[in-house]
Amino acid sequence: MTDPRSPAATGEWPLVARALETGDIAAGLARQPARVQLLVGSAGVGKTVLASMVARGEDREVVEVIALAELAGVPLGAFGPALARLGIPSDPERAVPALMAVVGGAAERHVLLVDDIPRLDDVSAAAVYQLVRAFGVPTIATARLGERLPAPVQRMVDEGLTVRHDIAGLTLGQVGELLDRRFDARVRYADVLRLTERTTGNPLYLRVLVERAQRNGEIHRDGDTVTIDEGDAPTDLVDAMAARLADLSSEQRRLLRLAALLQPVPRGVLASTRDEALLLTTLEARGLLAAEPGTGRIRVTHPLISESVAGDPESHHDVADAVGRLRATGDDRDRLLAVRLQLKDAEPPPLEELAWAAAYAYGTGDLLLAAELSSELLARADERPYRCAALTTLASTRSLLGEHGPAEQAFAEAEELAHSPEELALVAVRRGEHLSYRRYDLAGAVAQAERIRARINAESDALDDSLRQWDASLDIIAGMPLLGRLAFRVKPELAIRSAILLIVSRSSRGDLGAARSAIDDLARIQQQIGQVDPLASAALGFARFVELICAGRVPEAAAYVESRRVDADDGVGIYTMLLGNLRQCGGRLAEAERLTTLAVDQLRWRDGLGLLGVAIGYQANAIAKQGRLEEARALLDAMTPAQRAGRHAYLQVAEAEAWILAHSGDVDGAVEVVGRAITRGAERGAIFLAALAACIPIRLGALDRAAELLELLVESAPTELEIVLCIRDLAVALRDRDLEVLPGVLRRVEASGQEPTVVDAIAIALRMRPRPELRRKLELTLTRVSATVSEPPFQRSVATLLTARELEVARAAAARERSKEIAARLGTSPRTVEAQLRSAYRKLGVNSRDALREALAEVGLDG
Repeated sequence: MTDPRSPAATGEWPLVARALETGDIAAGLARQPARVQLLVGSAGVGKTVLASMVARGEDREVVEVIALAELAGVPLGAFGPALARLGIPSDPERAVPALMAVVGGAAERHVLLVDDIPRLDDVSAAAVYQLVRAFGVPTIATARLGERLPAPVQRMVDEGLTVRHDIAGLTLGQVGELLDRRFDARVRYADVLRLTERTTGNPLYLRVLVERAQRNGEIHRDGDTVTIDEGDAPTDLVDAMAARLADLSSEQRRLLRLAALLQPVPRGVLASTRDEALLLTTLEARGLLAAEPGTGRIRVTHPLISESVAGDPESHHDVADAVGRLRATGDDRDRLLAVRLQLKDAEPPPLEELAWAAAYAYGTGDLLLAAELSSELLARADERPYRCAALTTLASTRSLLGEHGPAEQAFAEAEELAHSPEELALVAVRRGEHLSYRRYDLAGAVAQAERIRARINAESDALDDSLRQWDASLDIIAGMPLLGRLAFRVKPELAIRSAILLIVSRSSRGDLGAARSAIDDLARIQQQIGQVDPLASAALGFARFVELICAGRVPEAAAYVESRRVDADDGVGIYTMLLGNLRQCGGRLAEAERLTTLAVDQLRWRDGLGLLGVAIGYQANAIAKQGRLEEARALLDAMTPAQRAGRHAYLQVAEAEAWILAHSGDVDGAVEVVGRAITRGAERGAIFLAALAACIPIRLGALDRAAELLELLVESAPTELEIVLCIRDLAVALRDRDLEVLPGVLRRVEASGQEPTVVDAIAIALRMRPRPELRRKLELTLTRVSATVSEPPFQRSVATLLTARELEVARAAAARERSKEIAARLGTSPRTVEAQLRSAYRKLGVNSRDALREALAEVGLDG
C-alpha cells in the first residue's frame, strides 16, 4: 500500500487558475477611469498569487511595488526593485518625478502591482496615490484583512479610487485539482474534503500541511489513488508555519532571521561567506527565501515567515550583525534602515546617526519620518548641538504639516540653543519660510531674520538671499492698489483668486497681453509668498498652455501639460483635460478618450475653475468621433444644467452634438449647431476655443460658412493669434480654390495640432483637380499626416499616394540606404524593394534618388 515514489518528484507546488476571481479583477483593471483593484483576505489565502496572475496576464509592463514591514521607514523603499529595473535613481527627490514621467506618462502601457499595500512607506504610498489619481495607472494591490492602510491609500479609498475584492479560500474542487496536479494522480476524496475543511481552502496552510505530511512519510499511493494522513498537524496557519520552520538548523534559522531584518538584501551582503552561500541555497530550495526579479535581491517569501522567526530569543543578537552589514554597503537607504533597526532594539543608534537620519528623511520629503526621528533624537540627546538640530528639523516638518503652533514653539527653542553661524542661519531661513509662506507674515519673517543676522559675525549667503526675497515681497505688496493690499492682508487668497480668474478668462479670450500682465503679478507674489491657493498654479499653467497653442507650438504645449501633472495635486484634472483635448485635436482618439475620461473623474473630485462641463464635452467628442454615437449622446444627456453652463462648456457640447449629427448623415444640422456656438464664443470672448471648433465646418466641407465664422473670430480677437489665422487661411484658400497656397497653410495648421483637419482639407482639395505637381505634393503630405492619425477622415473618398511599404522604402532610399540593406532590414528580397521603389518613383514623378529626396523633403518626409 505504500508508495515508493516521492511526491516531490512532480516539481514545484502547482497553482490553480481561479477563473471567477481573476476574471472579476481583470475586468475591473480594464475599466476607465482606472481604479485600484484591492485584494483583501487573510494571510496565505493567495492574494499575491492572484494579483500576480492577473497583472502578468495583461498586455502591459508590470511595475512591481513590494511593501515590507522592514522597509516601512525607508522613503520609496517599496519601489526599490522597480526603480532598478526602470533605470531610475533611488534618491526619492529625483526618483518620484522620474517615476511619474516614465510610468505615469505611459499609463496605458503599465500596470502597478503592489504587494502588501498596508506596509508601504509614506513616500511610496504617496507615489502610488499620485500615479493612480493624476495619471490613471491601472493598479492591483493586496492587503491582509484588518490591517490599517497608510494615509494616502486610505485617501484613495475615501475618494472612491479603489474597488475591493474579498478573497476567500479555495473551493473543494480547486483543492482537489491542486492536489491531483501535485502528485500527478487522484487524491482520495475523503482526504481532499478533510484538508479543505481543516484549512478552509487556505493555499499556504494547505501547502504547509501537505509538505509536512510528505516529510513525515504520511503520503501513500494505492494503485492510482494517493492518500494523505497529516496526523496531529498544527491547528492553524501560524502554528503550521512555525512547524514548517522547526527542523531548520540554528545556522539556517539565523540566516533566515538576518534576511527578514535586511530584506530586500543583495545576495553578497546576506551570504558573505561560502558557508552562508550554501545555507542561502538551502533556504531558497525550501521556498523560504527567493530572489526578486530584476534586482536579484533576496527576500522572505511570505510575511508569516518573518513573523515566525522574529520571536526567536536570539533575534536581538542579530541586529548588530544586520546593522554592520547595512552600513558596509555605503548606501544612504541602507544606512537609514540600520538606524530604524537599532531604534527597535535594546541598543540605540549613535546620536550622530540619528541626527543624520532625521535630516535625510526631511531632505527626501518624508515629513512624518523626519518628525518621528527628530522627536526620538530630542528624547535621547542632552547635548546642545543635537537638540538644536532636532528642534530645527522638527519645527520645519511641523510647519510643512500645517501644525503652526508647535512649529513656532520649536523654532523659538531652536533659536535659544543655536550658537554657530550655520545653526543660526538655518533657524532664521527655515522660520522665515514658515512665517512668509505659511503664515503670510512677511514683516515677521524679515524682523526675525534681521535679529538673527545681527548675531552672526560671518557671512551667510543663504540668509542674505532670503532677506532680499522677503524684502522684495514687501515691495510688491506695497505697490498694490489699496483694495488689493487690504484683501491681501486680511486674506491673501482673495487677492490671488481674483488674479486667477483674470488669467483664465483672458487666456480663453486669446488676450495674451492682459493674461501675461496678470500672470506676472501672480507669479511674483507666489514666488515670494508661497503657494497660497493651489488653483493659482493651475491657472498659470492654463495660461501658459494657451500661449503655446496660440503660437502653434503644440509639441511643447503637450510636453508642458504632461510635466505639470506630476505635482499638480488639486489641479491635476485641468492638465489631464488639456492633454486629452490635444490628443483629440491631433486625431489620437483612443488616448484622448482615456485621458478625458480620467479628467472627468478628477474634476468631479476637484473642480475649482468650473471646467467639469468642458471635460465632459471633450469626452463626448472623443467618443462620437469613433462612431459610438449613442454613448456620446448619453454623456451629453446626463449633463446637469450647471455643467452645461460651466466655463465655455457650450462650445464642447456643440462640437460633440455636431459630430453626432454629422456621423448620422445630417451635415447641415451639424454645421448649424457648431456655427451658433462659434458665434456665441466670438461674442463672449472665447476666441481660442471657438477657433478649434471652427475646424469642424472645414472638415465637413462647409467652406463658405467656415470662412465666414473664422473671419468673425479674427475680427473679434484682441490680438493676432496664429491658431485663428492659420485655420482662417485654410478655410479661405479652400473656399476660393486658391490651391497654390495650400502647402504652406497646411504646414501651419499641422503645427497647430489639427492633423485630422489637414487630412480632410487635402481630400477636399484633391477633388478640385490641382495641377499634377501640386497634386503629388498634397498626396505626399496626406500620406505623411495620415500615418500619425487614428481618427478616420470624414472625407473618406481619397486614398494616400504611396502605400505604407512604398513610403518606408522611399524614405530609406532617400536616406542613401542600398536596396540590399533595405531588403535585409525589412525581411524581403532586393527585387521586391526595387519594384516598390519604381512604383514610388512613378507616383512621385521622379527618376533618381536625389529627386526622390527633394520630393520627400518638400513635405517633411525626409527625416
